[in-house]
Amino acid sequence: MTPCCWDEAGHKRVPADPFVPAESEPRASGDVGELRRCGKRVPADPFVPAESEPRASGDVAGENQIDKKSTYCQNAPMSPKLSPEHMIARRARILDAARWCFLNFGFSRTSMGDIAQRAGISRTLLYRGFKDKEDLFMQVFDDWMLSRLPLALEAVRAPGSRRERLFAVCRRVLLEPWSEMEAAPMSSEFLDVCQGLSPEVAGRHRACLLECLNRVFDDPEVALVFLLALEGLIEDKPRLDVLGRRVRILVDHFTADGT
Repeated sequence: MTPCCWDEAGHKRVPADPFVPAESEPRASGDVGELRRCGKRVPADPFVPAESEPRASGDVAGENQIDKKSTYCQNAPMSPKLSPEHMIARRARILDAARWCFLNFGFSRTSMGDIAQRAGISRTLLYRGFKDKEDLFMQVFDDWMLSRLPLALEAVRAPGSRRERLFAVCRRVLLEPWSEMEAAPMSSEFLDVCQGLSPEVAGRHRACLLECLNRVFDDPEVALVFLLALEGLIEDKPRLDVLGRRVRILVDHFTADGT
């Protein structure tokens, strides 16, 4: 119970509760409006800058720098768009560089960085056109082998005897690519990796070659037997001169009738 006392006039006076603020006393809870009504100075909040406080000298400079960066980004010249001819030339350069790396370093030891460096481009640009090393390898084989089939078809349609046309087809699809592979230290791995990674591409190449041979022989069974014999000539990875003699013997055997 709160104690009471008497004032001089004899009136009973109850002292103020020390835990309850008086009604005329501004609350100390930060009520700024009530403090100002009482004429008391309102302390500044250390976490809120005063409205009249001047900004630091570095703020203006920072804003100027931001404005300059925004202006530069808006006015920065864009890289020129390459023409289709330039895109084709760059792709051919990448495929040539990748083929060289695969033939000389091997598939497992070749990195995308090696190919990008030899092609004279960045790795970022290389990955824009090829998903990974496996994808690049398959496109290398596809481009290298299938690009020779139009030349083989030209040899089929060229004038001459069957022997001459048949040997011309073998030169386009086998002897000319082998001349590049013979000097490469990892040529045997190149063929093995192709069969493992891209049997679809290898099968498509084989089917197109079989079609060329069928046009020469005009007999599907004879064309298939010749193709099987031709594939057997490279099993032991012979030198180019040895392979050339083997192909000549095979062609002479299948055109013994002199046509």
